[in-house]
Amino acid sequence: MEGDLWILVFAAHPDMARELFRDQAQSLTDPTLRQIYLDYDRAHDLDPEDPSIADLARRIIDATKERYGAGDLPGQATTSESHS
Repeated sequence: MEGDLWILVFAAHPDMARELFRDQAQSLTDPTLRQIYLDYDRAHDLDPEDPSIADLARRIIDATKERYGAGDLPGQATTSESHS
């Protein structure tokens, strides 16, 4: 599914897609962030009530705040006509 999303982003917003792709590739060099990606992928098979899902959500939020601070996330600001 992620591959399909990348195709859509590259087709609709090629400049933004390059920025986002570089950002994701760089994030995967961080062992903590890489583990979050792996845990997120495994969460698909968990019971919705599994407490590890809430823990994963907290880790994602914490990692996002640490990586990007309080500002806009990469790719969030756009003047694209597709957002009008």
